[in-house]
Amino acid sequence: MVYNPLPSPRTVAVITPLREIENCGSVMAMVTDPDHPDQPGYLRGMALTDRWHLHPPQEFVDGSFDLIDLRNGATVDFQIVDIAVDAPVPYAPQRHGLAQGGKRYGFFEVPAGLGRDLHFVAPDLPACGYATFELRPRQERQATSATTSRSASSIESEYYRLQVDPDTGRVVSLIDIEADRELLDAEAPHGLGEIVLRTPESMLDWDRTLIRRAGADGAVYSTIELATSAPGHPHIVTAFSLHRGLKRLDMALRILKDPTPLLDVHLAFPFLLADPAFRYEGVLCALTPMADFLPGAYWDQVTVRNWVRIGGSGISLLWSSLDAPTCALGQLTEGYTSPAHSCIVPERIKHEPGDAGQVRRAWVYSLLCANNLGTNFSVSQTGSLLFRYSLTTAAGEMGDAEAARLGADAMTPCQTIFTQPRRPGHLPLSSSMIAIEGGSPALLCCKRAEDGQGLILRLWNPTAETTESTVRLGFGTIERVGLTALAEDDDGQLTGELLGHGRRAFTVRIGPRSIATVRVILE
Repeated sequence: MVYNPLPSPRTVAVITPLREIENCGSVMAMVTDPDHPDQPGYLRGMALTDRWHLHPPQEFVDGSFDLIDLRNGATVDFQIVDIAVDAPVPYAPQRHGLAQGGKRYGFFEVPAGLGRDLHFVAPDLPACGYATFELRPRQERQATSATTSRSASSIESEYYRLQVDPDTGRVVSLIDIEADRELLDAEAPHGLGEIVLRTPESMLDWDRTLIRRAGADGAVYSTIELATSAPGHPHIVTAFSLHRGLKRLDMALRILKDPTPLLDVHLAFPFLLADPAFRYEGVLCALTPMADFLPGAYWDQVTVRNWVRIGGSGISLLWSSLDAPTCALGQLTEGYTSPAHSCIVPERIKHEPGDAGQVRRAWVYSLLCANNLGTNFSVSQTGSLLFRYSLTTAAGEMGDAEAARLGADAMTPCQTIFTQPRRPGHLPLSSSMIAIEGGSPALLCCKRAEDGQGLILRLWNPTAETTESTVRLGFGTIERVGLTALAEDDDGQLTGELLGHGRRAFTVRIGPRSIATVRVILE
């Protein structure tokens, strides 16, 4: 089963281990001594009461099945990818190691599926809802024809073509096929996905040759993998991925970092757009650098929530970072930090605040590690680190609402769960729990009210216009619905504006760049 957490339908790349990652089969429960019920209880581990962690049998782990969309009976193309110990995916070392073992505790199943990922594209997932797919056994592995393509030095989908230099491994081209234009700046000092290292005194230089590794190639997606090393970073693996049917380039980076202190680490994204105009999402706001800052503010680095949008020359590019929210826009800036927080105060931080000249180039530098902090932060970050990114493009000028939608899509992967074969029950094979139609609000939360009276939905309108939207529920019957305060202090009496509603839908107007908190009382 695949669950979409966003309030609009979406087609999405699904990636799930072929065995569920577990918490050792236990949850924590509060236990009270029956002889002393007035005394505080304690937490103890106990077996899951609703189901055990499920995993497909070995023939499924080997790929001997058809993947069926039970909504329409269609056969879905898929790929199975082995997880290397240094793969740029979450928990790769742990999964790789556990998948090598025998029966857990000597008598449970062999968890071989932990070492493999199942990839497929799930079309038209319902808003805040789920769809069900069946792994149906077959005698041999599924035969599919690739619709993405890969050569020794390139990958290509119907939307993008990425090219690397076969001699140096440097990414030299990224073509938007629909727009027929190059997206990378050949004059930039660093290539796409290149590590940039600085000490407090200077920029470091080293042999930047990358080694081409075998990557995935099949009916669902293709990758190019590059491996290299750098001072303080003995092993770096970078993967670029293109999926069939999705207008998106995904990039993932796994870094093995040693304890070398005082190194700032950035990742380069040298995009090419003439007269670039930057905008990015902050905390429940969208900002234009400099124009929306207080006078005299330093913006060597900005903290981004879901997206950075760069517009120019009739195209918009949207950049999202899942794991590294801080970046420099336009150029790799000096990195102003208060001298009170620096272990070594470099001369370069003594400069004027940023101005419009800082964003003459459409470059983004993502901050990965900051090791020159002399307060309660480490001067020596170390370990196996994972950083993931996504980018997409669109013709014309992309508005804040579209950027917020695409940014949320890039930052919010679908959730998956393996279930037992279908049992008697009332849930359909696919259903939507909450859907927002019209307008452009983002659903920040849907939760039980703090006082237990009904549900609380919180909606954010990122645009400069008032929007009107219809919110549909896939459950219950609405008795009353109205606006409430952020603190939910109306005690369920709906003292705010009442909203028009039907049995399972209501309509809400949200002011420009505003938040609406709605209490829904169900029958």
